[in-house]
Amino acid sequence: MNLRLVFKFASILCLSSARARSRKPKSLKNLIYMSIALTLAAAMLSYLIGLNLSGNPIIIQLVVQLIFLLPLLTLAIVLYYGLMFELYSGYSQSFIHAANWLPITPAEYVMASSLSTIFFTLPTLLPLLGGLLTISLTLGLTSLCAFAAAISILGALMGGILVEILKTLIERAATSISRRSGRLTLPLRLTATILIIVAFACIGNSRILISYLGTISEIIRVGWMIPIFWPSLAIIQLTQSNPLPATGFTATSIILLGALFEAGAYLRERYWVPVEPTIRLGPSKYVPRRGLLGRLGLSPGEAAVARKELKMFFRRRDTAGLLALPIIFIIMPFIYGWQRTVDSLNLLVQALMGCILFSLLASSTSIGRERDGFANLLIAPIEPREILKGKLIASILLSTPPTTIILLAISLILGMRPEAIIALLAAGYIGMIETAALGMIFGSRYPDFTTAPRARSITRMGLLLSMITSGVAVALTWSPLIIYKLLHPELLPIYSATAMTMIIGSIITIIAYKLALQSFRELCISQGDLL
Repeated sequence: MNLRLVFKFASILCLSSARARSRKPKSLKNLIYMSIALTLAAAMLSYLIGLNLSGNPIIIQLVVQLIFLLPLLTLAIVLYYGLMFELYSGYSQSFIHAANWLPITPAEYVMASSLSTIFFTLPTLLPLLGGLLTISLTLGLTSLCAFAAAISILGALMGGILVEILKTLIERAATSISRRSGRLTLPLRLTATILIIVAFACIGNSRILISYLGTISEIIRVGWMIPIFWPSLAIIQLTQSNPLPATGFTATSIILLGALFEAGAYLRERYWVPVEPTIRLGPSKYVPRRGLLGRLGLSPGEAAVARKELKMFFRRRDTAGLLALPIIFIIMPFIYGWQRTVDSLNLLVQALMGCILFSLLASSTSIGRERDGFANLLIAPIEPREILKGKLIASILLSTPPTTIILLAISLILGMRPEAIIALLAAGYIGMIETAALGMIFGSRYPDFTTAPRARSITRMGLLLSMITSGVAVALTWSPLIIYKLLHPELLPIYSATAMTMIIGSIITIIAYKLALQSFRELCISQGDLL
């Protein structure tokens, strides 16, 4: 293996990935400077904590557990970053096609791509290592943490190589499924993406890590046969003054890294060129139908826009994160408290937040998701009112199933009374429709049609303003039910509170829709002038 060629190609991949993420040509230098600054800040903060709490046994135990976890954390961080970049972008195949014209072997490509993945995790890895090393210095654990940092390099390399293996397998599986399953390709890919996002969101949650930190070492000892635990077991054995087992687990970790590298190089060599998907066109005859949307009262133009929006939502990779939001919000409280009673209020608030946030993001990004295709809507014989109404209806249809399922599940889990279930569903539905209409306002005023470096669909300012406005509007809408919950029910009966909630939400929704229509017409005029 030519190491000079590996580092040169790794720098090329880093530059290509940086250009795919940012318009700034000096983004690599900025990443290095940011990593150094964050590391120094973490070191200073850890030093102050260590000086003030050096005699606290809880702090010492926490630091020791984090040292045990360090190889696993580095592996998980690199793996998460690599998979998320692969799932949210389509640049991997273009990289592979370009590599076919370069004098580079599959093994060199795997190593270079792994190093480029690790490079972009430096703003997370370096502060973590710097903070632990500094606080370990004040607590007298320097040698242990230094050994853990060295072992963590193996963890980072394992994570980078695992990303390459999974990328190859994902590309191959996607092609095979496309050839054999046809229409099942998109649902299967979407389901797999959502499951990966939910899994890593749960694993990387700081509250979950802290709550299970005390039992991590026991879990690692029990699962000693799991290969990814071997680097952590080497640290644990060294802590217990067992040099021979520590050496053995270190050696097996190095052997595991070599085996993963060989597997990655073999897979990349075998599937070096991605197989192009097969497109089959079957005989079909167009028969105009009114459809379900037409039966709901939508005009042909509104139904066409809504149908297009629904198809586009499930076919884009960047919308998988939105679909994972309700699942994450509902799973988190159960993971926090599986060993104790789940807080009913916390569970209820989490579920409502997930539903509302999903509705807001689905509507506020619907206009920006058109990107270059927005010009097709402008030249189509469809009025702006029909376009906006079609997108609003599509956002409501997307938000209704998860809202219904989550709220009904929560009401059954908490054993709520029938009138409370009705109030909960009414509050959830009116909040969902209200935030969808508010999202259309800011999606029309702050759209982002750019596709590079990254498709955002709405500007950061627009997203922030939409969240603030929606939070205030939803709090105002739910205020009667909040008063009913906090004060005595006799002061404001639940049915009266529910009716008032529906009235307030309806008024805000009508006002928001009129403002959104005005903003969307202005957007159509401004974009039409550019055609």
